[in-house]
Amino acid sequence: LLGEEKERVGGLLWTWKKIISQELFDHEGVWINSRLIIIQSAQVIFTILIAYGSIRFTYFAADRADAARKDLENDQIKYPDWVYDLVPTHDQTIAALWPANIVAVLIGAVITLTYLPSTVGTVMRYRCGMIESLTSPLFQVYRKNADTVYLNIGNAVYGLFGPIVL
Repeated sequence: LLGEEKERVGGLLWTWKKIISQELFDHEGVWINSRLIIIQSAQVIFTILIAYGSIRFTYFAADRADAARKDLENDQIKYPDWVYDLVPTHDQTIAALWPANIVAVLIGAVITLTYLPSTVGTVMRYRCGMIESLTSPLFQVYRKNADTVYLNIGNAVYGLFGPIVL
């Protein structure tokens, strides 16, 4: 249209490429403030802690299953064979829980990697007018709630906790 150039901006790969090449601020003028860096750091630390805890829990559960199986075998009462089949072995417990650990860490990584691109995309939408701000009839409400940005760290960390744990 009449010599206008359009560029598709935003998205996961575009944002991370701009962050790594340091063009996000220099070329696009989008500043990643300290709150976002703290949120991103908290998400990384939280994902690592959850991964460590889930691995420890996997081996704890496997040891407990093995102990329960040995208790059943050493019991004076002879149970039917199907009772022994209900209690998993150490290896069965590990084989069942390791895929869950891997999926949980992958989900944590995906959520962490998409948080900054989502924020940058929102900033870009504000700039081009896709999201109304100054012209919105609710501008006075938005303006009074500008200081509630600090709540985002809790949202980001607890928003990460639910999908990882599930």
